[in-house]
Amino acid sequence: MSAYTRPSASGPGATTSAPLVPHACYTCIVLGAKAATGKRPPYNKRVDLEVQILAPDVVPNLNGTTSRPGGVKGTLMLTFSENNLQNCVDALNNLGLTFPAAAASFDEDVEAIRNAALAQLPNRVFDMRVSSKREEVTNPDGSPMLDSRGQPILGQERPDFNMFNIVGNSRTAEQAVAEGLQIGPF
Repeated sequence: MSAYTRPSASGPGATTSAPLVPHACYTCIVLGAKAATGKRPPYNKRVDLEVQILAPDVVPNLNGTTSRPGGVKGTLMLTFSENNLQNCVDALNNLGLTFPAAAASFDEDVEAIRNAALAQLPNRVFDMRVSSKREEVTNPDGSPMLDSRGQPILGQERPDFNMFNIVGNSRTAEQAVAEGLQIGPF
């Protein structure tokens, strides 16, 4: 007789796997920044930041498993609109942006802020609350795709880098390394 024991089956929706990125505060780095424009009217200007989690590399979960969020990458999008400008300014301030002088019009101001962000944010290290989630896979009509038991099919787990979750503690990569932070490899 072997010592093998088959694991018990979990019920629908239950999971024993570890999340990709458990909800916590992480030290992240901006790997790159690019100018973008919204895909739908009013085609607002954006800055898309490629962000990577640096630390902690390993996180224990409540169920006894561990997650390895170090090295996980994602995109943090800052969309400039008249209704969202204050949120973008707050997020950019938390990222340590040195703002240019205020411009005469909204469009000129957004362009100046965007250019400053593109120039200053790559290689910025900062703290941010991050988590990951799985979203339902949808059919072309937008309805959820279901499995043979009628349960929604969940897609790939994705990290959520949301501008409202930037904690601050912004510094250059050089300053972070001088503090003892290891930047890669993962």
